[in-house]
Amino acid sequence: MVDISVILVTYNCNWESLRITLLSILKQKKVSMQIIIADDGSEYTFDVKIQKLMEKYSFENYSILNASTNRGTVLNIANAMKYVKGKYTKTIAPGDFLFDETTLYYWTKFMATNDVAVSFGDAVYYFKTTELTFCKTKGSPVNKKLFKISKPKSKCFVDYLVANDTILGAAQLMKTDILNKYLNLIKNKIIYAEDYMIRLMVYDGINIVYYPSCVIWYEYGTGISTSRDKKWERVLHTDFDVSNNLILERKSSNFMQKKFKQYLLIKRTIALNKLIKILLFPSVIIYRSFFRLTKEYIALSKDNQNRIKSLFCWLDE
Repeated sequence: MVDISVILVTYNCNWESLRITLLSILKQKKVSMQIIIADDGSEYTFDVKIQKLMEKYSFENYSILNASTNRGTVLNIANAMKYVKGKYTKTIAPGDFLFDETTLYYWTKFMATNDVAVSFGDAVYYFKTTELTFCKTKGSPVNKKLFKISKPKSKCFVDYLVANDTILGAAQLMKTDILNKYLNLIKNKIIYAEDYMIRLMVYDGINIVYYPSCVIWYEYGTGISTSRDKKWERVLHTDFDVSNNLILERKSSNFMQKKFKQYLLIKRTIALNKLIKILLFPSVIIYRSFFRLTKEYIALSKDNQNRIKSLFCWLDE
């Protein structure tokens, strides 16, 4: 078994985005890896270029999986999971790349030391048009301190499921068995938003912990969730509703779970959704207010822009 399997999920990407993401994986130090490139039915793939890059870095533990048709992100990842051999699994998309050359080593070490099943770190958002631009972001979730090891899970429950203060999919890392379990719960039901499985994990009380470090450079505006395309907004809304239906099918073993199920059922029939939410979960006001008013931003301020730019270029060859 290797330390970590990295699944690079692709669909109609360009070579430069794919190359930079692959480089960030290949240049990881002090960790044993497996790389799986899982393409979801693209019109054009880059198998030869991928093979040449792997040869350049003398990396042999990789697989290229090309689907004949587009089936959606969830099934693409689920298919790749059949070949995973790592204790941990990281999914990543072209254009996003690991923060530095020791990201996976220290991240997996943190998870192993603290016996963490699911974790997430910070992401620095960027986009390229005529020039490189970094975005001021408050974090995803904003109330990430609620997910520290010592914090009670009831606060995470309300913040995540009720306040919808969600974790960025690109900044997640999971134990392989946990990822497999929840992928099997959502596949053939949720199509694209694989990170909605986190909603089921939070409901079930899975140990999700904030890793206090930058882990990813996240290309803003190119993915489904940040594209601002009306079509994808509708698709994600449908996937979100499906995740709620899946929660309704799960067992309720504590008061918080029962109350959340009650809220999901009530909101189907009553238009005053926000009022019902506040009546059932009054602490949601605190969490929503905090992530609207907070002045904390990830990694960016006027005095460290140059440092961020130099870090961003760690893959330059």
